[in-house]
Amino acid sequence: MGFNWTDMQSRCSSLEGGREATPLTLTVIQYLKQRVSSMREYEYTVLLYALGELSTPWQSLGNVTEKINHRVTRLSSFLTPRSTSNGLHGLAKCGARWRDLPSPTRDAWIIAMTGNETHFGVRAMNAFELSQTLHAIGKLQVQWSDLPKTLQSLITSSYATEWKRMTPFGRSVSLFGLSIIGCPRQSLPSNGLIDQIVSDLIDDKHDDFLDREVRYKSSIAAIDKLEINLSQDSREKLRRMFPDNSY
Repeated sequence: MGFNWTDMQSRCSSLEGGREATPLTLTVIQYLKQRVSSMREYEYTVLLYALGELSTPWQSLGNVTEKINHRVTRLSSFLTPRSTSNGLHGLAKCGARWRDLPSPTRDAWIIAMTGNETHFGVRAMNAFELSQTLHAIGKLQVQWSDLPKTLQSLITSSYATEWKRMTPFGRSVSLFGLSIIGCPRQSLPSNGLIDQIVSDLIDDKHDDFLDREVRYKSSIAAIDKLEINLSQDSREKLRRMFPDNSY
């Protein structure tokens, strides 16, 4: 739709020449102040996802962020893999930063990603959910050292299993996320991941809904950060495919 939080901040009237109505953002914030603390896990993560898709600046929510941060501490053990992925995606798109979240909130998201006896966190995520989660924690500026070793292991083992099932876009942004958080290069799959990502970029048969240039920039940024050396042949092919972004 192209409708975002900024559009909702404008004053409007119900009829031409009619009385001005309160900006919709103020109405939403007032509603959230009353409602967030009683939201169930599905409602809560749909809210975060929607705020992210509206490009809502995290700071513009004022003290509602305190309620949002607190609510996940009550829900973390019940979040499904899809809910966890969507919630983190929303937070990241709002511009939230991991270091600025209260410690109990960070712990709650770690619990959600790690999983338990009934909700399996990243272990049960499909390829899309995992790529979205890894991209999100990169944008949130999580540090690899912030994550318990158990979760580090779950992330790398799940990625080793799921990367082949990801879309070209998913492979690119998930690798980008892992590189941003500082995942060690040796913990990444060694069975053709980088070759496949380069092949994705070169192969013009892929019809992603997002611009291939976005994938290119994400992939190259990750490859550089991880200090991975591409073959001369791969470099030449990428130069021909993306002449304005020479590598």
